[in-house]
Amino acid sequence: MMAFQSLILVLGFLLGLALKFAMTASEPLWSDSWLGRGPWFAVSGGAMLAMVMFAGVWLLSQRGWAWLTEIQQILDQVLIPSLRKCRYWQLLVLAMLAGIGEELLFRWAMQGWFELGLRGLFDSPMSLGLAPSPTERWAFAGAILLTSIVFGLCHAITRAYCALATMMGLVFSGVVVCGGGLVGAMIAHGLYDFLAFVWLCRRAGDLANADLSNANLSNANLSTAGAESEFRAG
Repeated sequence: MMAFQSLILVLGFLLGLALKFAMTASEPLWSDSWLGRGPWFAVSGGAMLAMVMFAGVWLLSQRGWAWLTEIQQILDQVLIPSLRKCRYWQLLVLAMLAGIGEELLFRWAMQGWFELGLRGLFDSPMSLGLAPSPTERWAFAGAILLTSIVFGLCHAITRAYCALATMMGLVFSGVVVCGGGLVGAMIAHGLYDFLAFVWLCRRAGDLANADLSNANLSNANLSTAGAESEFRAG
């Protein structure tokens, strides 16, 4: 998994670097905002958002809805066995690789290219004569929507998870433009993934222990019943 996330990071960096060469200094892209209102705001805002998102997902998981149960079952089969072999520091490294790499690829590179392309489309001779400021807003809004849809499709293990990932993509894009910048989105994404990894691993461990306890209890009951039968027969 770390190799795959590292590949995403490298791909995002290269596509983002190509975007920097395609941009003009006179027309900076909103998707190219790295620190937003500053380092402190990016770090603190990203961390708080991660905790709020995790709390929201945890609360949803307590509802017992069928679509959430389906997601949890798939994760238990596909993802959790590998994660449970990792130590906490390895989970942290994997989460931060995912947060940094996916934000570089989706929020910086892909969203930036969409924004650049939509600006050119709206500024074309066939445009409706939008002023520069509305053009920038429409281009960025379209780029956010398109990127979030692609982000959701890349996480489409179920239709519900695709919709959930799309909404999270919208949130991460909102971080970029609302003052957290790309760094804030990376911290929010990485910390959320780490909290989710730890929670899912502990949940799987608790379920495994519960199953083991139930199995031991059943075996004990069978042994007791067998002993009683032998005693009566004797």
